[in-house]
Amino acid sequence: MIISKEFYDQCCPSYKKAINELEKNIAKIDENQKDETKGQQIINVILNFSQSNLTPKEYWEHLLNNSYKYLRDPEIWKNRCTEILNKAYFHFYYNKEWNCEGSLDCGDRLIFGYKNKNLKLMDFQKSYYFERAIPFYCITEGDINYPHDCLKIRFREFEQSTTQLPSAKIFKRYEKMMELYPKIKAAENDVETWFKLLFEVDDVSFVKDNVECRLGQDLLNLRLRKLYLTFLKEQGEYKKFLETYSKYCRFFLDDFEMKEKYKEAMIEYGSINLPWDNLFEYEIHKIYNNHADTITNDVNNEKDTDEKQSLNSDVKDFLPLDKSLYSTFYENFVIQNFSFPKYIYIFDQELTFNELEFLIKHGGVTELNLESCEIKDENDDYIFLEAITKYLPNIENLQLPNIKINANTAYVLTKQKFNGKLSCFCLKTIYGELFDPIEFQKFIIVANNNDEFFSLQLLFNHLDFDASFVKNVEEIMNDYKNINKKSKMDIDIGFYDF
Repeated sequence: MIISKEFYDQCCPSYKKAINELEKNIAKIDENQKDETKGQQIINVILNFSQSNLTPKEYWEHLLNNSYKYLRDPEIWKNRCTEILNKAYFHFYYNKEWNCEGSLDCGDRLIFGYKNKNLKLMDFQKSYYFERAIPFYCITEGDINYPHDCLKIRFREFEQSTTQLPSAKIFKRYEKMMELYPKIKAAENDVETWFKLLFEVDDVSFVKDNVECRLGQDLLNLRLRKLYLTFLKEQGEYKKFLETYSKYCRFFLDDFEMKEKYKEAMIEYGSINLPWDNLFEYEIHKIYNNHADTITNDVNNEKDTDEKQSLNSDVKDFLPLDKSLYSTFYENFVIQNFSFPKYIYIFDQELTFNELEFLIKHGGVTELNLESCEIKDENDDYIFLEAITKYLPNIENLQLPNIKINANTAYVLTKQKFNGKLSCFCLKTIYGELFDPIEFQKFIIVANNNDEFFSLQLLFNHLDFDASFVKNVEEIMNDYKNINKKSKMDIDIGFYDF
């Protein structure tokens, strides 16, 4: 049997009978058909079953496996997979891994499984795009206006890519979504609390997408299904309301009370087009009433379109600055209420410390990457780390070249203010004196605060630090790696040649 015995045992008698017939037909094909026809026959049998019954996820996965294994013609395979996946989506089954170019491939056969559906899921679906380095997707406001597991990094990317600062409205919405995400995750085992928190997002599409994906993983969740039906009715989503009712009645086949309520709803709100082969009598006949136009029109409101960022910002464009003005310009800059940079990336430049200080002293920098740069003081010497970090209480990504450390640096760092957001800390190359690695570990713990991911890279100059010291630092920092399982460490000795 393709579905589990535990799932089967909880189904109603009539649905068990339908499953028994399906499994019998599949077994008959497995015994009698040759490989070249077996896959197509199995696909047809399961698709026929799905035309009359809400179908569990295991059968959709079985269909994909058979199409991959037996359908060798690329065009036939592509069309069949697209058909299967979109039928599966109607049956509440969605797998984000299949919604990406190349997620279903065999040789040169690549497709977008769900025709690139953009769902508002807690498990951010486009994280798969970024992990596969697909280059043409750009973050929009629509990607940061609901809670999900990549919200913080997506908001950072949105800030970096936009031509102006996000409005106060956008930022307030982002902060609320950041607060809601852990609450929703923590309530997953309490269906009613979980559903109530989804509703707090104030986004109908978000509720629909997450509830339907959860139902696809748990078709037996009767309480969630009834909460969802009530929600759809109260929101005036009559087409989706009736469609969901139709699915309920094709899984809980023996729930005659719900079938009667479905009939009353269909009479009240008007019939809709449904893909089932076994339509009930009241699903066939069109009934006109006051709600008929509502059902037709609400199709256009099924999905919110991504809003483009508004242009009503007071932010001014920066003008090129004469370095000789640095000494007095900072105060004028503050008085005129200009916006300071949060993300600073400078490549292959020679900077004085005064120039760097000007850019970071406002304290709002979250990302500072000075790749291949040289920063020196008035004595033409490299800068001590703590002299830079004292201006970076909100830093999340810090990458510095050619930096100095002394015996007191680690102690100073532990006393500086950090808001527990550091996710990347990279120093190449480190000069100076031996320091206390245990105290340095304390600094990392405070600055990172066991965030969801942490990357540490330290490259020590071989003239100032010996191998035994560097090994000791590595061992102590690996202790922190055992605390934060998502951390990545790269500690070595040598010289970084820019």
